[in-house]
Amino acid sequence: MTRFLAALIILGLFACGSDKKEQKQRIETAIYAVKGNINEYQKDSLQFLEVEYYNEAGLLEQKDFFTSARKIKGYEKYLYKNGSNNYYRSEYFDGNDSLLSYYKHHYNQKNLRASSSAYRGANDEFLRIERYYYDDNKNRTGREIRTTENEVQRRFDFTFDKYGNEKEMKVSDAEGTQLFKEFYEITRKNKDNEWMEKWGFVGNTPNSYRKREWVK
Repeated sequence: MTRFLAALIILGLFACGSDKKEQKQRIETAIYAVKGNINEYQKDSLQFLEVEYYNEAGLLEQKDFFTSARKIKGYEKYLYKNGSNNYYRSEYFDGNDSLLSYYKHHYNQKNLRASSSAYRGANDEFLRIERYYYDDNKNRTGREIRTTENEVQRRFDFTFDKYGNEKEMKVSDAEGTQLFKEFYEITRKNKDNEWMEKWGFVGNTPNSYRKREWVK
């Protein structure tokens, strides 16, 4: 897997998923490279690891991001106002606890995150805008990375199965030209039909393996 494709997969990993869980838990999601071909393949080395932490109310409090060597790359903390289930701000720190950037988050009338504005931690410089789109089942089907002038730079599109599991991710540039597309074959689910293990394919080529674990 090229470094470019790995970066796109990681961005896609952050693009969807729930911000609230029913009980206190930790969720670990690992992305591995794959070796072999369509006839015979297996997971290879770890590429990326993300760990999510939820509080007793089921609200996301922090995400930790690790390198392929399982060293902390950075973490993001989520801030809530009293009584709200939606975080209004998140702050991203590097592995040395330096604030690199922060987001201000905005929600629509359906209580779904509609957009986020990113700022540099050191001087509050406005960096970019992100916009999000949803289907009737509240699955996040689109994510746009926009400039400070509100011009589209990248777009991520997602499709889902009837249980809300991601089936496909497509990445396009500002002109709508497709840069990358990966579809997923789920090989293990939990009792709620949420994916636990899945393989990613680019065309007929095995490209990635993902594993997710719930730790209560």
